Amino acid sequence: MGLTKLNPFFLKLKRRLEIKGKKTYIIPSRFGLFYLMILFLSIIISVSFGHPFSYFFTSLLFVIFIISAFWANSYVSNLNVSSFNQDSLVQESKDFSLRLNISGPGQDIINCQVQHDKGQPVDIFEDRSEAHISVHSSFSKWGVKDSIRVKLSSSYPYFLFYTWKYINLEDRVYVYPSVDQTEMNKLIDKNLQEFSDIEIDEYHKGDPLSRIYWKKVSSTGKYYIKQDVGGDSEINILDEAILQNESIENGVGVLCHSIHNHIKSGKSFAYKSKDGRLKIVSHRKNMLNIAKRLISEN
Repeated sequence: MGLTKLNPFFLKLKRRLEIKGKKTYIIPSRFGLFYLMILFLSIIISVSFGHPFSYFFTSLLFVIFIISAFWANSYVSNLNVSSFNQDSLVQESKDFSLRLNISGPGQDIINCQVQHDKGQPVDIFEDRSEAHISVHSSFSKWGVKDSIRVKLSSSYPYFLFYTWKYINLEDRVYVYPSVDQTEMNKLIDKNLQEFSDIEIDEYHKGDPLSRIYWKKVSSTGKYYIKQDVGGDSEINILDEAILQNESIENGVGVLCHSIHNHIKSGKSFAYKSKDGRLKIVSHRKNMLNIAKRLISEN
């Protein structure tokens, strides 16, 4: 965005600055370079002809350039970014949304850009002290990410400079492995069972018909209902034995993908741990805790 497109030296310099990351950095924009050329020509003309107006005009251009640099640096330095995300569960290499709050104490947010990693930058053109945005991005490797690094940049006030800084948000993200959909279906069919013999009771007159367990009916000829365990239909058993039967990456990917789907749908599931204990998981927090443990321990 400026010098980086004109000279490889500035691109290398920009990358070195980005590695350090905690301060606010500033370089002339493309328009800023053009402005510098005009300023340089104005200086040559002033020295050559010595006209009072040329001296005044050159001084004015120089003062505007310096004020713009200080203003641009101060503007980005005073902008803050906070997050609404708490212990997010996301799939490797799949887009997810970061909900952020941009604030500028004592100043309005007029023109800036927010970007996470290589995700699509989001432009903000507000004239107020706060702005709520969603930034889309993804993680290329699975595991526990202890913080989220976002880039905040701007060319305000006069587009003469490109100013940026990096902010580390203390949000932990749990990224589970991505498994090919065809392979996922095979692994699910092979390793995950349907919940059929837990919290099942005989049907009594007056019980809701929507809770009749039809597969049990078809196999036994008798009417059974599922007890209220937080879901309304198919309750699945997620078995940790898949971690021994398959690769760790595939096992964690299948289990976490299934848990993620249950979190989104709000349906309960039965979870069988390595020691063979079986429990019903109904609350979102408990579902997320299982997924977090699987990713952290493997």
